[in-house]
Amino acid sequence: MPAFAPGVNSYVEQSYADAYFEDERPSDIWLEEASDENRQAALMYATEWLNGTFSWRGSIEDQTSQSLAWPRVSARDHEGRLLTSDHPLVDTDGIPFAVKNACCEAALVHLQSAFNEVRARGGDVKLVKVGPITREFFEGAPGGPTLPHIKRMLRGTIRGNSFTKTWSRR
Repeated sequence: MPAFAPGVNSYVEQSYADAYFEDERPSDIWLEEASDENRQAALMYATEWLNGTFSWRGSIEDQTSQSLAWPRVSARDHEGRLLTSDHPLVDTDGIPFAVKNACCEAALVHLQSAFNEVRARGGDVKLVKVGPITREFFEGAPGGPTLPHIKRMLRGTIRGNSFTKTWSRR
């Protein structure tokens, strides 16, 4: 795995995520159970997942050397305001707090059930029965979670009304 490098392979520094899970959304899994190495790996996987899942508004700020999708130019919030570094909802590095917080949330999900997990038969299980409990999925249901709470956090920064790139945890 590459070295952890915020701004290169992660939208947030570990200290940002630590503060987020301490102040905004307390999580024992993040703060007490996960090692620094696992937290950093989770932030990198979360960033990769965000970039592979969503189609962002605007365009990359630096077309020659920028490795992540943010910061962007011509991106607007859900009210139509430009998301520039002087916008109150954007950090000084040009990345909206919504994107950073969504990265934290996705990293926590990764710690609980890895995005890069190998799934039997691609996760396409129609019926699971354990004793008296049966669970069946609709045809075409994704093999992994769709994380709608993260999509809601990113409202306004992504194009379209749903996940705009095909992705599943298969």
